[in-house]
Amino acid sequence: MTAEELRLFLSEERENGFQRLDQKKRAFALDFIQTGSAAKSAAAVDIAAETGRRWLKDQHVAAFIHYLNQQQEHYSLINASFIETQYLNLLGKVLGEEPVAMVDKEGVAFSAKKFDGSAAVACLRDLAKISGHYKDEGNTINVQVTTLTEAQKKFLDEKLNSEY
Repeated sequence: MTAEELRLFLSEERENGFQRLDQKKRAFALDFIQTGSAAKSAAAVDIAAETGRRWLKDQHVAAFIHYLNQQQEHYSLINASFIETQYLNLLGKVLGEEPVAMVDKEGVAFSAKKFDGSAAVACLRDLAKISGHYKDEGNTINVQVTTLTEAQKKFLDEKLNSEY
C-alpha cells in the first residue's frame, strides 16, 4: 500500500468510525487510552504483551488511538482536576478569607469578607467526593482523610484555631 493509499484508507476509516478495525484491536485501543500501558491493555483483551506492542505500531490501530485521544480531549475539557481547582478557588471565598461582591439593602454594591458555613461544608464535601475520600452510608456521612501533607495539616490547624 502506498503512502497515498494509506492516507486515503485511514481517512475513510475515520469517517466510518473505524468499522474495519476488528473488535479485539478496538478494545485494546480503548483500554490503551485509559491506562497508557500496552502490557495492561494486552492483558485486558487476553493477548500477549508483545502483540500489544506490535499493535501500537500498526498504522490502523495507531490512527484509531489518535482519533480516540482527539475525541477525549474534545469532550473532557471539564474534568475532575478542573472542578477541583474551581472548588479550591471558591473555598477561600466561602471561608471568609477573600472578599466577595455583595449588595446592601439600598442596592449599593460593595466587597466584603463573609463566612458561609453551609457553603463551606458543601464545598468540602464535594472536594471529598472528587478525591474519593467520601462515603455516604445511609444517614451517616463518613469522610475518610488518609495521608495529609504538612501544608494541608497546617492549613487545617490554622482554620480550626481561627474558627474555634
